[in-house]
Amino acid sequence: MLGGDLHSPLNQAIFAASRAMDAVLRACREMTVAGREERARLRDRCLPAFAEMRRLARDYFADRATIPPAIDTLERAVAELAGLPVPDVVPMARFQCPACHSRLERRNRYGGWAPFRPTNIFCGRCLHFITLALRTLETWEGGFGTDGI
Repeated sequence: MLGGDLHSPLNQAIFAASRAMDAVLRACREMTVAGREERARLRDRCLPAFAEMRRLARDYFADRATIPPAIDTLERAVAELAGLPVPDVVPMARFQCPACHSRLERRNRYGGWAPFRPTNIFCGRCLHFITLALRTLETWEGGFGTDGI
């Protein structure tokens, strides 16, 4: 949970953790509508974010033993999402998930439904691969406490 001084080292670490987790979430959203090669590239794009989360856990949250296993769980979930069977190339018409064939979410930048001018298109069903691990890292009790931002 954020304290009164937004410039304190712990609060800065919470914001840094939030940025790292957001980078993973954005890559995974893209991954849900990507072909096989693109999924591997997006998975690899998450590696610096995982390294940053591990550094923050070690340097600022060493008293929370639940964070490193949660990061490992999230990393495994991202790898599992990247490894779902999909075509090599996914057509531009993105209405159906290439992995599970469910209807894609079409959202605006604030998360609201935007069927005609979406800025975020992703498969909510496949995104559930990472949701639980991400939620664990967001909480103050078991993670970085970014849910307070």
